[in-house]
Amino acid sequence: MAMLSSGMPIREVPISSAAESTPSGFRPGLDTIRNYWILLRQFFGFISTSLLGALVDLAVYSFLIIVVFAPQSMGDVALSVVIARVVSSLVNFALNRRLVFSHQGSAERAMLRYYVLVVLLLVASASGTSLVGWLTGGHVIWAKILVDAALFLVSYLAQRRWVFNGQSGDE
Repeated sequence: MAMLSSGMPIREVPISSAAESTPSGFRPGLDTIRNYWILLRQFFGFISTSLLGALVDLAVYSFLIIVVFAPQSMGDVALSVVIARVVSSLVNFALNRRLVFSHQGSAERAMLRYYVLVVLLLVASASGTSLVGWLTGGHVIWAKILVDAALFLVSYLAQRRWVFNGQSGDE
């Protein structure tokens, strides 16, 4: 018989478990495929809603520039960008909340987190593009493409894990 350092004896006691008599409902192959399918469907849904959001952004911006502010000043351009971004982000939030992440929690809480994320991503995009542009000798277009591609993945993960708390009807 083994002993603890305090001199107390240790003895083995056989136990039975419910798992021995009840088979597990886990199916390794099928359940793994199902989980990856959920992630892939979410990710491709996220890509789709992001593209739709970009189209809404462009459509609202174009409408404002061509119809509302014709002829336009630089102030009109900036205002059009802001209005278009607000409209497209509301569309994107609603689509991601309902269709991509099937979020059932508080819409207000999720929206607050969403717009905190939007601001953080804006700051990260601006500073990251500036830094990468400087590091690449002034190639700011390519810098923006690289930085925003990385931030797209960050945005997906942040929305999945933080904004919408991973609460999905699928999980």
